[in-house]
Parts: sequence; C-alpha cells; structure tokens
Amino acid sequence: MAHVSIVPGVQFSTHLLTGEEERAIWDTPEKRRPLVESQPYAPGSKHVGSLAGIRVAVKDLFAIAGEVIGAGNPSFAATRRPETVSSAAVQALITAGAEITGLAQTDELAFSIAGTNIHFGTPPNPAAPGHITGGSTSGPASAVALGLADLALGTDTAGSIRVPGSYTGLFGLRTTHNAVSRAGLVGLAPSFDTVGVLARDLRILHAGAVALLATGTPASSASPAPAAADVSLHPIDSDLLPGSPHVGLPHVVAPAAASTPITTILTDPALTALADDNTQLSFGAALRALALNSGASVAPNSASTSLDPADLDEWFTAFRIVQQFEAWAEDGEFVTENPGALDPAIAERFRIAAQITDSQAQDARATLARATATLEAAIPLGSALALPTTSSAAPSTTASPAEIDRVRTATLRLTSLASLSGLPALTIPYGRVGTLPLGFCLLGPRGSDLQLIALAQPRA
Repeated sequence: MAHVSIVPGVQFSTHLLTGEEERAIWDTPEKRRPLVESQPYAPGSKHVGSLAGIRVAVKDLFAIAGEVIGAGNPSFAATRRPETVSSAAVQALITAGAEITGLAQTDELAFSIAGTNIHFGTPPNPAAPGHITGGSTSGPASAVALGLADLALGTDTAGSIRVPGSYTGLFGLRTTHNAVSRAGLVGLAPSFDTVGVLARDLRILHAGAVALLATGTPASSASPAPAAADVSLHPIDSDLLPGSPHVGLPHVVAPAAASTPITTILTDPALTALADDNTQLSFGAALRALALNSGASVAPNSASTSLDPADLDEWFTAFRIVQQFEAWAEDGEFVTENPGALDPAIAERFRIAAQITDSQAQDARATLARATATLEAAIPLGSALALPTTSSAAPSTTASPAEIDRVRTATLRLTSLASLSGLPALTIPYGRVGTLPLGFCLLGPRGSDLQLIALAQPRA
C-alpha cells in the first residue's frame, strides 16, 4: 500500500546499539567522540553560529585534522597517514559552530548505493528495520536517523545522499556540482562528485547547506560570502536565500537561479515510469501534498522539453561509462595493488571500469553534454522537476546480491540525471510504501539549491 507522509521516518534516539551496530555506523570509537567540540562563537564574532550545538556525522571520505581517511576499507586506511588539515567542508561546519561527532562508515570507496560493507557490516535503519539504509553515505544517514547526530555530511556521485535519504526517511540535498569545495575529500568520479547533507529537520539541512555553499568562490557581482555565524537557525525565510545582502553566491551559481523562487513543479511521465508501481502511487500522493503545502502549481513538461525514454537509456549508459572510467583513474592503482581487498561486487565494477577506453569515455562525455543541455532546457528558472528519488523502497538486509543489483540499476536510472547534469537535487521524506519510507525528489536549475529547500518548507 502506497501513501504519503510529511513527517520524516520514525527515529529512535534511545536505541541501544549492539557492538556490531556501533561498528557498522561509526569509524570513530565512542570513547573518542566527539572529535571536535561545538564552539558556538566563531573566532572574532559576537554572533552564535548557525550550527551551534548541532552534531555532525562525517562520511569517512573527508579529511579531519588528526584522523585517517579509511573510505570504508581497512586496506585503504592502511595506506593513509593522519590528515594535517580538515577539509573545506568540515571546516565550514566547524566555523558555523557544529560539533564534529565523528567519522561514520561508507560503502567501500563510495562505489555503491546499497549501504552494505563486508568489513564493517550494515548500519541499522530505524525507519525501516530489517532493511538497508542505502549508501554510500550509509553510516552518517543511520546516525542521523537514530538521533545520534543531527546532520550528516556526505557525498553524492550517483545518488549517495539521495538514496539513503529515501530509505531512511530523511531530507537530503545534493548540491550543485562544484558549488561546494571538495578540497580535502577522497573522490570517486570528479565530474559527478558533490558534497551533500542529510537531516531530520529541514531547518538544520538549510543551515548546513548555507555553511557549505559559502566555501564556493564568490562571483565578482555577488556580495561577499557571509561569516557562518550570520545565519541563524530558524524557519527558512526569504532573507536567508541567495540574493539577499546576507548570503554570497559561489562562482558556479547564476544569481538569477539562486534568487528566483520556485513556483512551478514539473512532471514527466518518462521519469515516473522508471519506478515500480507502488512507488509511482506514492509519488503521485507526495506530489499533491507538496503542491498543497508549498502553494506551487503542478504542470507537465511541455511537448518540446518532454524526455524521451530512448534518450534516458542512452544517457544512463553514457553516465556509467564516464563514472567507471573516472573511478578507475582515481582508484585503479589501489585496486590493482590490493587484490581481494574489496567486496566482490565492487571489485567487479572496477574490473569493468579498467576496460573502458579513452575513446569510449570521450564519446560518452559528448552524450552527457547533450543530455545536460536537454535537462537544463526542461527546467526553466522558477521551476523544479519532480521525480521519484528511488525506484522502490529499501530492499531487505537479506535480499540476494542479484536483487540488490537489480534495485541499484533501476534506481541509478533516476539518480543519474542530477549527477550527469550537475544540477542540485533535494529528496524529501513525503512517500511511503506500507511502513517503509520513500523519497520524493526535486531537480532544480543550476544554483537553485536553497530555493529547493525553500519550496519544501511548508507555508505558515
């Protein structure tokens, strides 16, 4: 049975973790948490930081001074030394007053959206007990869903923020590609890697996004990037959005997109059809609920910008070619020198990736350039394209490898659209299939990250 819920999935802050669950969530042992205490006031500031007291679970791909990046694999961790400087994203959250609770587990080398790890286990999903969290931002998502953290800092290459958000009933933002600095981040496929956040509370997600977006280089025409302390944690108002005197714009953000409210939600049957039947029913209910709560109008894509299923297939194939090509360039040396170190399913992805030629990657990039132009034309200023976040609710933790791979492939056909185009995407926990949470996704114009969040904020 599919239905809609506008309340994030149930979280159990009093859940007592077993030793196995603790290890599946956290890379940082409990006795060492938090890694960085909250400092409410930024140096030299009289204002309380926007994230003061907010606990952050950081995906084990980001540099934190004094810590070793493990990327979900013990052999990889053994090749690393403790970091001397924190990543730009982590430092932005610290400056905004956040507590860095600890490093949390990721799928190996972030090359999966399942949320399982043969070395550390599968994190619990309190919103869907007995089901996977999704990945690769699996540990941080589990920590937030359990109430062990308030904000998850993760990455999204092919859906690694949006899939856990859908499966665990959280809000999740994949930021515009290159809008947030990736300095100090272990990447997978740079053409698609982005920084993202997950939260139970939309206000906290917004505050985290504002802090992260300030790491971009301001455009010459934009106002200076604000001190993180200048944005307080309260309901999302227009004076907190880009274009106001309080918020600067990263260099990749067009001021028009960042300051134009989203008033139209677009739909396309070719996208809805990529999900299973129950997910399609849930999507329809969630769409009506969002329109009612936001006051936005709903309209089908115009005939000139509607998406062709054949094109979607071609784009998906091209996306996978480029992602695999870049993943091998990033991690091929480690994979070659450490045979047997990876989950067989992930090792197989790298085996395929190693065979992709420069010519194949070049042709695929040309296809993705055309796809990006088509998607940008389909989402004009002031609008967002709605689609199911995932093709189904979370599979069971006992699902076979074949079933996990089937769901993965079906979901990637949806998530790859934001990835290949670099457009921002927000998943909101509006859907349910039976008792299982299901995300509803909004894909916005380049640079409309905070406008997407504003659209999801219910009217007073």
